[in-house]
Amino acid sequence: MTFPLAFMTGCLSSSSTEGEGSGSCVFAVTFKGQSYLEAGSVDFTAGSKVGTARLELCADTGGTVSDSGTITAYQVKGLDTDIAIAAGSAPDDLKLLAVRTDGKLPDEVQDLIDRSS
Repeated sequence: MTFPLAFMTGCLSSSSTEGEGSGSCVFAVTFKGQSYLEAGSVDFTAGSKVGTARLELCADTGGTVSDSGTITAYQVKGLDTDIAIAAGSAPDDLKLLAVRTDGKLPDEVQDLIDRSS
């Protein structure tokens, strides 16, 4: 299956005139002890199911890790699961997620995004 994705917005915070902050969080999960964030707008092919990922909560949602829930993780064809996975509530609703090092996507994930543009 090939899945088009919406572009990641990131987790942003801003202050209002009353000093209260508001935020908008990116889709993120923990899989095998590592954080994966939504990677961008790209067509990709999902492979087989590789396990279950735990949904990460943003600081502005008020939840705790214990109540965050889980989601199915899939292999992304052509990418190692150490750097990227697909995850979603159903096979037709998958998002590409990748690890970040110093805020950068792995080269293989960036190449996939660039080829898809």
